[in-house]
Amino acid sequence: MDRIKTAVFSFDRPERACAYIRIVSPFEAVKNDVDFAWGVSYKQNPLYKRTVIHGGYIDFADLIVVQRFFPQKRTAAVLERIISSGKPVVYDIDDLLVDLPREHVHKVFIDKCVPFIIEFMKQVDAISVSTPLLAEALRPYNDKIHVLPNLLDDALWRHKPREIPDRVVIGFGGTVTHGGDIALIEKALLEIAERHRETVSFKFLGCVTERLASLPGVEYIDFRHSYGEYAQALQGAGIDIAIVPLE
Repeated sequence: MDRIKTAVFSFDRPERACAYIRIVSPFEAVKNDVDFAWGVSYKQNPLYKRTVIHGGYIDFADLIVVQRFFPQKRTAAVLERIISSGKPVVYDIDDLLVDLPREHVHKVFIDKCVPFIIEFMKQVDAISVSTPLLAEALRPYNDKIHVLPNLLDDALWRHKPREIPDRVVIGFGGTVTHGGDIALIEKALLEIAERHRETVSFKFLGCVTERLASLPGVEYIDFRHSYGEYAQALQGAGIDIAIVPLE
């Protein structure tokens, strides 16, 4: 059987979490049957940085995958070419971008993309999402929805036994967009720090509130934008209890 040639149009860089987890890692798992090319490249020099969209990849492809907020005003012409190409088109989304919380740090930008996202979802051959709940939320726009869960890549995540630490380490990992999430449990963490100051410590990778950062013994680790580096940093942080608060 001929290998399936796939063009991916995403503004997420391939090494970043959303692109790696949703597209790069699954495609690597079937690399004997699928070739894929990233339809967006990034050019940067000391004076400017810009993205370049390679519309010619539409002709190359047997299958076209469009991800997250690629549908927007500046890509409207490319989206029209994709839909009119006659190639099967899949839209991949792992967040409810069409209904972001009012306080979300990217809401103003993404809300401008929403009309283009909705119109594109209505036209594609299929939508892939990360959870059944997200599938139900998007079903009014297209009933051809498939749940592809976010999975761990065994090449990156490996269990590493370690010695029992003197303190229990409570940790969080995430981008700066999660400040509001941590704020939800800030009071509880401050109480734990006060009650168990001799036996508990905290580590925050990428995001922390000002009050939590001021606690004695708190360690802050800069966020790693490469998902592979992030996986290494998180596994090496020595966290006993991981917290994942979400609004």
